[in-house]
Amino acid sequence: MKKLLRFLLLTVLTPCLMAPAYAQLMATANAPHPSGMTLSLELLSDTNGANIDPYVKNLISDLRKHWLPLAKEAVSERTKRPEETLIGFTIAPGGQILAMQLENSTHDTPLDKAAWKATTETAYSPLPPELRDTNLKLRVHFVVN
Repeated sequence: MKKLLRFLLLTVLTPCLMAPAYAQLMATANAPHPSGMTLSLELLSDTNGANIDPYVKNLISDLRKHWLPLAKEAVSERTKRPEETLIGFTIAPGGQILAMQLENSTHDTPLDKAAWKATTETAYSPLPPELRDTNLKLRVHFVVN
């Protein structure tokens, strides 16, 4: 009975706890850049209600700082429509990348390489203390208009 109750509580409460954090995260992460290049981030891990907004804001800022110069070089005259590169990755509690995957390609190699290089060259801080026992799974959307 206790297991069933625990399962039901987790099943019902997890979406309720994650939805506000996800909405806030997407709102702050999706700020457009004047150049028509945007970077947004999806949080794929359950943070158990931990406030990781400061960590995520720093992460987005660092990724954007590495990506924008690379993407500006990679943008070609033939880029007439929005192009999106998706990269999923997992950050260990110590700040190391454990896994990384190209989830969507623009089929424009320089743009994809710019996103990949920005992701690998960013120095990730250790995760907040509330997440010290878990990995953080993220998906980053690199969009060029």
